[in-house]
Amino acid sequence: MPFEVKSLSYDRPEQAVPQDYRQVKLYNFGESRDGEPVSPLNARLNSTYKRVVDQARPTRLYIIISGGELKERHYFSNLGCIVPIGCAIPLYFICPTGIKSGRNHAPHSGSSPQDIFDYWTANYQTATNSLILLGRTYHLTENDRVYFVSDVDDFSLDLQSLLKVDTPPFVRWAISNPCVEVWLYYSCIGVPSKDLCQLLENESISNRSQKLKSLCNEQHKGGIDPRKASAVITTAIANARSFGYKEDAQGIPLLFCSSLLHFAEEFMEYLSTFE
Repeated sequence: MPFEVKSLSYDRPEQAVPQDYRQVKLYNFGESRDGEPVSPLNARLNSTYKRVVDQARPTRLYIIISGGELKERHYFSNLGCIVPIGCAIPLYFICPTGIKSGRNHAPHSGSSPQDIFDYWTANYQTATNSLILLGRTYHLTENDRVYFVSDVDDFSLDLQSLLKVDTPPFVRWAISNPCVEVWLYYSCIGVPSKDLCQLLENESISNRSQKLKSLCNEQHKGGIDPRKASAVITTAIANARSFGYKEDAQGIPLLFCSSLLHFAEEFMEYLSTFE
């Protein structure tokens, strides 16, 4: 059955998220390293499937520290749908300042790039190259990946400053201009036209994200569903390449560009090692 784009509409959760919502979530795609018990998220694994993990194969740990919570969490947590059977990929998703989502309209601006970086510096031990998550210490290697996921929005000056700060080689920024809807657009709609880019450029910086969300909502009632966008990551890569990724002299993506492209390319390259 052909994949239907219309199936990608996004119905927001009705209920508010409980106040005791844990800021750090672990998603295990297949089996995790270090012998941790797991609940496989790969949809192609049935409940009786078991296997012995090849401990000789190094397992990459992904840590996503995100400025946005709801859409980003849904996107990253559903990457398991493209993970081949037998892969071992633990992924932590972190939103430092918590969440107000769904129909709970309590004020909440999300995490700024500085919030993301502050969380990292507060929990990362340089001397031992380790990160503390949920009370457990993870010793990171060059094979692991830590991504700081942020929108540009009004944070250009903050990003310019933070991008100059030295970080370990496994730490990368994944920045979307103006917001993560750029990547969802590539995933589920296509390559943006010159007219659309001009339309966004004519908006004030503070209004661009809302304008893009409105445009996506016109294409898909309720907005694009990030949970299903995960399944078409190769489409997003192709469309982002076709549009042409560009960034300014400070390393910030230009309008309608997202360095989630680099995350996606590297993630797919890593998956290919399990074939």
